[in-house]
Amino acid sequence: MKQFKLTVLSALILTAASTAHAADQTTGGFDGFASASVGHGSNDPSSGIDNSGLATDAQLALAYTDKSGFGGQLDLGYFRQNYDDSNVDLSFREAATHLYYRNQGWLAGIFAQQRKYYTNGDSNNVKANFLGLEGQVYLDNMTLYGQLGQGKWKYSSGTTDPAVMATLELRYFMRENLRLDASINYLKEDAGTLFKYVWNQKTYGVGAEYRFSGIPLSVLGRYEYADENQNTGSSANNQRLLIGVKLNFGKDSLRKSDREGASLKPISKDLIWGAI
Repeated sequence: MKQFKLTVLSALILTAASTAHAADQTTGGFDGFASASVGHGSNDPSSGIDNSGLATDAQLALAYTDKSGFGGQLDLGYFRQNYDDSNVDLSFREAATHLYYRNQGWLAGIFAQQRKYYTNGDSNNVKANFLGLEGQVYLDNMTLYGQLGQGKWKYSSGTTDPAVMATLELRYFMRENLRLDASINYLKEDAGTLFKYVWNQKTYGVGAEYRFSGIPLSVLGRYEYADENQNTGSSANNQRLLIGVKLNFGKDSLRKSDREGASLKPISKDLIWGAI
């Protein structure tokens, strides 16, 4: 009888341990999306020369997670802001890579990113490079996402300016396919080498995404406001509203993509945008 009880107890312990281990693992697999958005952006500097115009954005994300929890994600993007008042358009192309480990409770990883800037379609030989750490914590219907990075701008003159950045984003899933989010981003650039100032920016953003039932298509919208200032006393604010569509492939819901798929992001557009 004693031997039987020990056998049953051992079986229960092994079953519980196996269940806990299985619950901690990700299902793994492939996930991704392609999105396109259009909207309006504006820049209001303290000099009083306002600029505004059409903003367009395109993003492609591809992610693969092994059943062990280790994985990677690639982001490719293009953004363009046209300023009607000054008859100028500024744009950038970007690529970001992420390497990470994730389970059903959290994600921890590293990222590397480069953006190359263009004026009126021509390269202006300005590049921004960043390396950093990122992580996510999954709390029932909420996700907390953070990034911390260090980088530099490289200008056509050959000079480089160091910078640091931080991002914090909260995502809330009202339903499996309805997501709301709010974020705050901070950037500090020591531009003393070329421009002789220290530049700070805080960006606040809110967004929403809804994925239609039974088809891999989402509609999304996002508003961002950026407050910029320099130690020279000058300042500016940027605003942008984008509305778009997204084609999802891989996971069958927004929440599953967030927990198991392409849930990471490049650095906020305004964080690097305002530096040129």
